[in-house]
Amino acid sequence: MNSIYKDYVKGRSATPQTEQAKPEQVKNSAGGYVFKVDEATAIDRFLILGSDKPTYYASAQTLTRDNAKAVVAYAQGAQTGPDLVERIVEISTEGRAPKNSPALLALAIAASVGNDVTQRRAFGALSKVARTSTHLFEFVDYLDSMRGWGRAPRRAVAEWYTSKTADSLAYQAVKYRQRNGWTHRDVLRLAHPAALSPEQDNVLHWITKGISDTDPISLPQVIQGYEAAKGCVNGGEAARLISEYNLPWEALPDVVINTPQVWKALVPTMGMTALMRNASRVARLPVTREKSQIEEAMAARLRDPETVRKGRLHPVNILTAMRTYASGRSQTDGSGSTWVPNRHVTDALDAAFYASFQYQEPTGKRYLVALDVSGSMGAEVKPGLSARDVSAAMAMSLLATEPGVDVVGFTAANTQARYGQRRYSQGYDPYEAAMTSLDLSPRRRLDDNVAAVRGLPFGRTDCSLPARWAREQGRDYDAIVIFTDNETWAGRTEHPFQALQKYRKVVGHKVAQIVVGLTATDFTIADPTDPHSVDVAGFDSALPSLVAEFTK
Repeated sequence: MNSIYKDYVKGRSATPQTEQAKPEQVKNSAGGYVFKVDEATAIDRFLILGSDKPTYYASAQTLTRDNAKAVVAYAQGAQTGPDLVERIVEISTEGRAPKNSPALLALAIAASVGNDVTQRRAFGALSKVARTSTHLFEFVDYLDSMRGWGRAPRRAVAEWYTSKTADSLAYQAVKYRQRNGWTHRDVLRLAHPAALSPEQDNVLHWITKGISDTDPISLPQVIQGYEAAKGCVNGGEAARLISEYNLPWEALPDVVINTPQVWKALVPTMGMTALMRNASRVARLPVTREKSQIEEAMAARLRDPETVRKGRLHPVNILTAMRTYASGRSQTDGSGSTWVPNRHVTDALDAAFYASFQYQEPTGKRYLVALDVSGSMGAEVKPGLSARDVSAAMAMSLLATEPGVDVVGFTAANTQARYGQRRYSQGYDPYEAAMTSLDLSPRRRLDDNVAAVRGLPFGRTDCSLPARWAREQGRDYDAIVIFTDNETWAGRTEHPFQALQKYRKVVGHKVAQIVVGLTATDFTIADPTDPHSVDVAGFDSALPSLVAEFTK
């Protein structure tokens, strides 16, 4: 019999995960006992992971409600309220989350329920967190439903407009004309900003009154180009206007947007997020030499690490875009449109994924990276991506950084059909470990690495398996990094923290444990009293540096 099960067969020396091993443990959504993360970690999970997707066990509505309660409680604290605003700004401005929506919601909560100091800081941080008009409209929508419009909101939103140059404000007004049911005209009528210059006043006047009441010559070039493009029906003419007036693609009429001339003019200067999201639109253009040149230009920009970092491309968003683009079929709009992916663009997206992480010098430490591949990790966390997919991709950032990494997939095998009713006394464990060494490599296409993990069999969740496996295999690691949704329950021999304690005794030194949570629940397998265990949000683009710093 494999000695990994001797503890249970001899007589229970540890606690099954469906029973409480410590009084501070709580029951997770799967029925196992785990720990509750502290408030700061819960806030980080919400800001980075969001809660707009259900988990295997909990609905998105439940997750959002629970997370909102945590944010409200944090915002109302005299000390924690200002800390919350600081954390929102840090995560948002560093581009550590794939979506800015959780940060905007948390900022609106802080501005609505915090004390005077917290509210002042929240409104003062608006321009840092709401960097585009889309962000502003979303924040205004949240704020409007929470507290309405008083002096402080009006002043903060007015300063969002007046802090921009006339050219910058004009670009925002042209590129992001409406979102979430709000337009600039709606917001300006509520905020009543007083322009700080005649040029700024002209832009505000154009937004509220239109071109008929504004002298076109006095307006920034991007507005003049937008007005000129309204009646454009020719791709060549549209391309000329793009180059002359630096127009964003949102300023163009639908009739010209799918012409090669337009995309040849757009690709060199358009934002990186827009470039990535429109790769499939370019792929649907007629096959011509001009199309090939456009795709080469796209690939060149995506391959440039500095351009990727400046463009705030998040690794999870790149993974989503790459999966869609490489599939050759639209996943979300229901159109059923297809295209032939360009290999150079796919390779460039692959390179952009690794460039999007914060750079980290290798530590030279020994890591076991363990991916939870149980059934609950099959829940979708991003469009077309499961928690299992994202964990494999994020793990690749560690493999690309550190030379001493072993990667395994783990799940407690769902063996009822294989073993029938055989009992422990017969030498069989119906929760037999399924540990799979994974041959993942940054030299292989990212999507191929993700597919290798996606193809593993699903089973039950037992997060004690990585430490048990390392102990039985005689492997000596400096850190165990576990990617999981923390819904462990199937371990009949011991809790994850108990398995870790035993492993540390065997190797004779403190082994760091980094628990990378893939869902925005408040559960963790990490014992909060263990100073050598830490929780990290699973979509965090700072993951390699966080792991390295904690391990060191």
